[in-house]
Amino acid sequence: MTLLLPNIISVWRRATILIEYFYMNPGCGDNTRTQTVCEWFDSFGIPLDDNFFIEWATFQTNFIALIRDVERFLDEAAMRQVWNSIFGILYLCYDLEKEFLSQFRENAEKLLRGLQIITGAKTT
Repeated sequence: MTLLLPNIISVWRRATILIEYFYMNPGCGDNTRTQTVCEWFDSFGIPLDDNFFIEWATFQTNFIALIRDVERFLDEAAMRQVWNSIFGILYLCYDLEKEFLSQFRENAEKLLRGLQIITGAKTT
């Protein structure tokens, strides 16, 4: 099976987000079947205009910049504590009875704010 997987490219100066798709051959199967992105998303019940996908990619961009700064300031033991906290906030703090996206937004904001506090405390 061949898949076309999405990739987000952020263009910050123009404040737009472009979603492009790139070809990725997973190297399995006998190449007798090709699946479009629409078909693949549909098989998982994911809408093509999925807000979470864009918000997740935007979060990753902000997170990577901050975590790199944090890693420059903290030793290995402190970073282990930070990574454990990140895991807990980002992946475990959800109420399955509530809507996911609003909880993700809140958790992502808490996490980014916390990282900003760490970098701000160490740089000033």
